[in-house]
Amino acid sequence: MSSPKPDDIPWEPEPAPLSPKKKKKKRKQLEQEAGIHALTKAGLRALRAGRSHEALASFQRAFLLASEAPPTGDTPVLRACAFNLGAAYVETGDPARGLELLLRAQPEERAQGGYHGDQCFNVALAYQALGDLPQALAWYHRALGHYQPQGDQGEAQAKMGACYQALGQLELAARCLQEASQAYARARQPQAAALALGAAAGCMLQSGRHGVGEVVQVLEQSRRLAERSTRRGLLLGQLYNDLGLGYSQLQLFPLAVEIFLQALPLCREPGEQATVLRNLGMAHNALGNYREAQEIHRKAADLHGSVGQRWEQGRSFGSLAFALSQLGDHRAARDNYLHALQAARDSGDVKGQWQACEGLGAAAATLGQYDQALTHYEEALALCQKEPEAVRTRLVAKLADAMRTHVVQVGLVQTRTQIAVPGRPRARCATGARVGSASAEAQHRSSRRWEEREFEEGQEEEEEESANVLVMSGPQRLEAPGLRAHLPAGGPGPRRVEHSGILVPNGPQANSQEEAQAVDQELFNEYQFSVDQLMELAGLSCATAIAKAYPPTSMSRSPPTVLVICGPGNNGGDGLVCARHLKLFGYQPTIYYPKRPNKPLFTALVTQCQKMDIPFLGEMPSEPLMIEELYELVVDAIFGFSFKGDVREPFRSILSVLSGLTVPIASIDIPSGWDVEKGNSGGIQPDLLISLTAPKKSATQFTGRYHYLGGRFVPPALEKKYQLNLPSYPDTECVYRLQ
Repeated sequence: MSSPKPDDIPWEPEPAPLSPKKKKKKRKQLEQEAGIHALTKAGLRALRAGRSHEALASFQRAFLLASEAPPTGDTPVLRACAFNLGAAYVETGDPARGLELLLRAQPEERAQGGYHGDQCFNVALAYQALGDLPQALAWYHRALGHYQPQGDQGEAQAKMGACYQALGQLELAARCLQEASQAYARARQPQAAALALGAAAGCMLQSGRHGVGEVVQVLEQSRRLAERSTRRGLLLGQLYNDLGLGYSQLQLFPLAVEIFLQALPLCREPGEQATVLRNLGMAHNALGNYREAQEIHRKAADLHGSVGQRWEQGRSFGSLAFALSQLGDHRAARDNYLHALQAARDSGDVKGQWQACEGLGAAAATLGQYDQALTHYEEALALCQKEPEAVRTRLVAKLADAMRTHVVQVGLVQTRTQIAVPGRPRARCATGARVGSASAEAQHRSSRRWEEREFEEGQEEEEEESANVLVMSGPQRLEAPGLRAHLPAGGPGPRRVEHSGILVPNGPQANSQEEAQAVDQELFNEYQFSVDQLMELAGLSCATAIAKAYPPTSMSRSPPTVLVICGPGNNGGDGLVCARHLKLFGYQPTIYYPKRPNKPLFTALVTQCQKMDIPFLGEMPSEPLMIEELYELVVDAIFGFSFKGDVREPFRSILSVLSGLTVPIASIDIPSGWDVEKGNSGGIQPDLLISLTAPKKSATQFTGRYHYLGGRFVPPALEKKYQLNLPSYPDTECVYRLQ
């Protein structure tokens, strides 16, 4: 285009000089605009410095000036002031007033650019603060459209992840948080990227739909990003604490210890440092490092006390008491349970009170002071009336045991044979807590996180071996809600008809150990069945029985989580096959296989499970509550009918943990630790027993809810020879319910 020529330019008259009145009005308008500009700049400086209330005051004055300035109505200046003031109200905790002003700023959906993205983002923040999460998500989506062309979408995606998490849509939350992390990483913000990825790992753990390897990969990526950050402060310390909680939930306690130690120097405030110390102590408890744990819990208790955190201090005292009990210092344990009780009373922590009373009862019983144990158990029972039935039932059982022993001690009951002495109650320290939400914007973490369920429900029972003392069972293994509780042997329970070697009249024959071995040998030798063939049929029967007793639709998680514990023999092989079929049936099994035989058959079974993405644990959780946090069912595939002799480590410790569970246990063929013929009322008490081929004599002592017969492969001639009296399986079923 050519330049305009002089004669082409239209003539404009010179503006008339302003009258003195108009000059004064113009000067006042310019002064108002300058004042608005100065107040806005002051508010922004205060906001960046974290002085939100000072910023609010500046924005209020700017908005007032803009409202008074002519011309009246919604000018761009007034809308900008409304936007700033609305954002300040949201920041200072008044989202309702903030939302009204933000909407007055007329955020334009079709306009592009960071300014309009900020408008939509702040509206979304206000809706989120008001709890209207669907509206918040809609506005975050609008903001995302403005931010994405500039590559500045990380914070909006992180906020969307937090909204989805609050709505229970954990898969969407994890995806948004991972995308936020990628955006932050591209923007060279490694700390924000690490926080977002840590939060994504928390959602993955919470959903229960991701394998251990997948979650560990995300945790490790978050850790690597955190190590690239040059900002070494509290925010990073809180992230390391959250990552440690994630590793703990995955039972990777050595890694948890390592990363909690990284968090400690970054958390310099006494309260924050005490929280990390308490988590570190829990990880050491899980590893059995009680000497290290006791020192750590002492420091945590002192620090919590120094800042007046009485609730947290009480829980630290309880954790310290547990560690001391494991070291055999029961008097010191008792003293610290007393401190825990007083702190719980001071802070109104009812749960902490009954837990401390239960611990005191256990300590008193261990020290032989059964009259005091009665008092403490009675107080615990009175305080836990709002807890699940399983807790109350367990305390009733402990109270009854202590009462029986107290009666014996004062000589009111004469015994002619061995005296039944209650086992020492077991403290169960919840080393795996739930993983916090860990939002990418690094909200302040509550100190009541993993440690909130520390020494939950009972005290550690020590095995007492004496020629003239019969150790009774420790805490009763209770059913999940809706299932009836098992009762101590000899106590009231379902009536049984006594028939030597017969489960019920006209029912299947209950075999001795020798008879069961003879049947197996004939199957192998006379009928030419192979070991792996029978193992496959047995494992399928076990998985089928489990699916009938606990169908996936009846479980609280989707998919239901199952821990399968396998021993070194054929019973363990049955467990591996069972786990594989459970995976196909819609469950999420995890296997613990501590003593793997170096034989091709078992190696192949392990490979089959691994190829189906069934994780194998490196170590067994040492506390019942850790198992109960992660799994809804435990399959006991440790020892079969051929087991003889004493139970050695690590299986002695495993059975000790299983005896304290409240989630259901399904035992394959024989409850591990039971005598094949006599049973064991003091051992684990499964809710489901799956007898294979034919029931064993110990099955007559089974008092659980479900008893299935599996292994529909016995030839009729063999059944007749040994008078097994097997039932007629219906149709094509491979299991038969006996009870």
